[in-house]
Amino acid sequence: MLMVNPIFISLGLISKDQRLMLLIIMLESCSPSAQVLIVALNQLGITSAASSMSYMYVFLYGTSIFTVTLWTTVAMSVYY
Repeated sequence: MLMVNPIFISLGLISKDQRLMLLIIMLESCSPSAQVLIVALNQLGITSAASSMSYMYVFLYGTSIFTVTLWTTVAMSVYY
């Protein structure tokens, strides 16, 4: 994700002065994904896959406490 922001800047999509926007883009990449996939799998009747994914999400959300904190620190040091 560190390479996406320079690409956005070089294409003129985001200004270098929009540091908050660049920070938000970096933080979006580290947050846990939505649970839409689990709901879709349940609706399609693939409950075993949905059950496995929900079990994985428990660990994903648990570890995200540390990864989001780390990534926020990196993003803040890059843009502020």
